[in-house]
Amino acid sequence: MAHLIRSARLQLIPFIMADAEEVYACITPAVARFMAWEPPGSLAEYKAARKSRLQANDPSDFTFVVRRNDTLECLGIAGLHEVDQPMPELGIWLKEAVHGQGYGREAVRAVAEWATKSFGKESFLYPVAVQNVRSRRIAETLNGEIIGTHAPAQNMTRLSTKSAHNQIRVSVVASDRLPALFMHVPEGGRRFWEFFTVNIRNPNTRRAYFKAVEGFAAWCEDKGLGHLSGVTPMHVAGYVEQLGRTHSKPTVKQHLAAIRMLFDWLVTGHIMQTNPAHAVRGPKHSVKKGKTSVLSAEEMHELLAAIDTSSLLGLRDRALIALMGYTFARVGAAVGMKVEDFYVQKRRGWVRLHEKGGKVTELPCHHNLDQYLEEWISVSGLGSEPEAPLFPTLPHGRLIDRTPLPQPNVHMMIQRRARAAGLRTKISAHSFRATGITTYLRNGGKLEIAQHMAGHESARTTGLYDRRSDEIALDEVERIAY
Repeated sequence: MAHLIRSARLQLIPFIMADAEEVYACITPAVARFMAWEPPGSLAEYKAARKSRLQANDPSDFTFVVRRNDTLECLGIAGLHEVDQPMPELGIWLKEAVHGQGYGREAVRAVAEWATKSFGKESFLYPVAVQNVRSRRIAETLNGEIIGTHAPAQNMTRLSTKSAHNQIRVSVVASDRLPALFMHVPEGGRRFWEFFTVNIRNPNTRRAYFKAVEGFAAWCEDKGLGHLSGVTPMHVAGYVEQLGRTHSKPTVKQHLAAIRMLFDWLVTGHIMQTNPAHAVRGPKHSVKKGKTSVLSAEEMHELLAAIDTSSLLGLRDRALIALMGYTFARVGAAVGMKVEDFYVQKRRGWVRLHEKGGKVTELPCHHNLDQYLEEWISVSGLGSEPEAPLFPTLPHGRLIDRTPLPQPNVHMMIQRRARAAGLRTKISAHSFRATGITTYLRNGGKLEIAQHMAGHESARTTGLYDRRSDEIALDEVERIAY
C-alpha cells in the first residue's frame, strides 16, 4: 500500500531519518506550547526518539512529513495512530510561519480521507488543547464534537469524514454518532450516553469502555444485527470468542466487562428486559505475579545518579522518578500534583497524592526525595506558585508555561534516561512502583504498610508487585551446573 498522500497544495510523505533536521527546525516555543508531547531539547535527542519509533515498526502508527507541492518546503508533521482501533487518533502540528493559511485543515482532511479509503475508518479521535483556538477550528470544519477529556489541558474531539462542513457540537452527547445497534430503541441513545457520562467518572476507563462497546456494536453490524432486541448470549459469546483470537486475555475480559456493565445499565433503565452478557464467561486468567519489570536497588541508584542535574530538565526528571520510586505513586497521580501538594510537616517534606478512585494519600518523603523536590522547586522558581503543576512541560529546556507534563512524555523521558544510564531492563513508569514495593519489603517492610502506601484495596494486589522471589529462583537455577 502506497503511503504518499496528496492534496491540492500539499503532499504528505512517510517520515524517514533524513527528514529529522528539517522537522526539528520547525519546532519553536510557540509551536511546542500546545503539543501533547514534550519536544526533545536537542536535535540529537529528537533523532534518537524518531529512530526508536521507526525501529518499533508499529503497523498501526503512521507519521507523515507535511510538505508543499510546489517547493517541497517542510511545514510540519501529521500522524495517524492506533489505526487498528475503531476510532484511530489524528494529530498534526505545523510551523508558526504557515499558521492561518488553511494548511492544517487540508492536511488533517487528507489523512482522514486516506484512512477512510485505506482502512474503512469514518471517525477519529483528535486531541486538541482547549486553549489552541486554531486546532479547534480545524475540528469544527471537519464536523468535530467534544466527547470527553483526555488530559487536563485537552479535549478529545471526534471527527467524521462523512459530513465535513457541519459546525462543531460542544457536547458529550451526540445522537448522530450513536452506534447503529442502539439507534432504533426509544430512549436507548440517551441511556447509552448516560452510561459513559454519569456512571463512569474515570476518563481512562470511560475511553477504554467506549472503545470496547463500539467494537462490539461494529461486530454486530457486520453480522447483520441492527437492533438491540436481537442480541442474545450467543452473539456476545461469539464476539468474545473471536476477540480472543487476536487479543490478550485481560483485554478480552475488559471488553466483556464493558459490554456486561452497559447492558446492566440498560436493563435498570428499562431499555432491555435481560442482560445477554450476564451468563457469558470470559477466558480464565489468573495472575500470581505481575508482568511489570522491576529494577534492583543498585539499578535504581544508577538511574538517578546518571541524570545530569545542571539543567531544569535534569532536576525535574530526577524528582519525578524519585517520587514514583519512593512513594509508589502511579504516574497519573505524580504528574497531577500541584506545587502545594509538596509541603512541610513535622520538619519533614510530605507529598499529597490524588490516586485513582478519588483516594488521597499523604506520605512523608524519604530524605533523598525531600532533597530532590526542594532543589527542583528552588531552581525552577515554582515555590511561589502553589497552584502550578509540580511537574510542568519544559519546551527546549525552559519553563515557558504551566502545562502539566503528559503521561506519554513521562514514558519517553524514562526510556531516554534508562538508555543514558546504560540500563538494559525494559522499564516503564509503573516499574518504579513495583521497584519501590519490592525494595521496601526486601528491607523488612510490612505488606500491610506497603498496601497502604500504594493505595491498594487488597494486600493481594500489592503482592503482585513483590518480586523478592525472583532472586530465589535465580539462585536455584545457578545450582544447575554442567
